[in-house]
Amino acid sequence: MFGKLTLKVLISALLLVGLVGCGVKGPLEPPAGSKGTSGQTGAGTPGTSEEKQHEPFVLDKILR
Repeated sequence: MFGKLTLKVLISALLLVGLVGCGVKGPLEPPAGSKGTSGQTGAGTPGTSEEKQHEPFVLDKILR
């Protein structure tokens, strides 16, 4: 009985650790061979003049 419970806990812990590692906060990195945009700021960089207002979401209180 103890062995099956230990196995379930171990599998659950491994799944949780794997899912936590899926999300990376920050900008996406371009592929190694791409040249990118020359002299233009990408979407979401601080240099953009058009500021988007944050729309509230139900889970904002939990996520922040």
